[in-house]
Amino acid sequence: MNIRKGWRLVAVVIALAIAISSPAVIAQASTRASTPNLTTSLSASSTALTASRPTLKSGSRGAAVVQLQQRLAYLHLMPGKADGVFGPMTHQAVVTLQKVYGLARDGIVGPITWRVVLTAGPIGMPAWGRGYRAAVDIGRQVMFYYHGQQFHVIGISSGSGRTYYSPGSSVRHVATTPRGSFRIFRRVHGLDRSPLGELWDPGYFHGGYAIHGSTYVPPWPDSHGCVRTDMALRLDVAAAMPIGTSVVVR
Repeated sequence: MNIRKGWRLVAVVIALAIAISSPAVIAQASTRASTPNLTTSLSASSTALTASRPTLKSGSRGAAVVQLQQRLAYLHLMPGKADGVFGPMTHQAVVTLQKVYGLARDGIVGPITWRVVLTAGPIGMPAWGRGYRAAVDIGRQVMFYYHGQQFHVIGISSGSGRTYYSPGSSVRHVATTPRGSFRIFRRVHGLDRSPLGELWDPGYFHGGYAIHGSTYVPPWPDSHGCVRTDMALRLDVAAAMPIGTSVVVR
């Protein structure tokens, strides 16, 4: 080997050795080795977060239910008192949460629902509902509304899309909820009977269409076109939406 080339090779080897052994390179290599994969880290974190939480459903009781109720209230849902009893109010709040986040609407708090309960931030008025006191989201079957300075999110059931006939009429109708911007123009306190059923504390926003309490509010669209709300929430909704209240339905 040519002596000059040999010395050049030695010089290159020495330079590489110095570079590799430098504190900066060692620190960088150490950092890479000690930094876990982000996806793995988040998955492990989520698993650890929910692993110790029991599956909860209607009828459950205990400290875990209290924590659930406190978190639901923090998210602007309406679970009722944090009394440790998983009753109808807590059930509807859980279903509403599942609607908002696109989860299975079963009212059961398993690992996936727990993860949302424990990590989500307070739910706010959607951008398209800003400027209104109430916003009905047909797609997710929920309603966002203000009661004074308090903000709430509750589940609703809107028009089913099925065809129906009014009693004594041969005219066929389709059960749809009108969309657009409205105002509450009529308020009835207590029961208001109509040919199509009973409306509790209804607030009419378009013709015979109202936001009202009902004894049956499934997680899916089921009404003739009105916006049904849970009976336990109807008085709060009625108090929050006097005549003149602005409502948007989308």
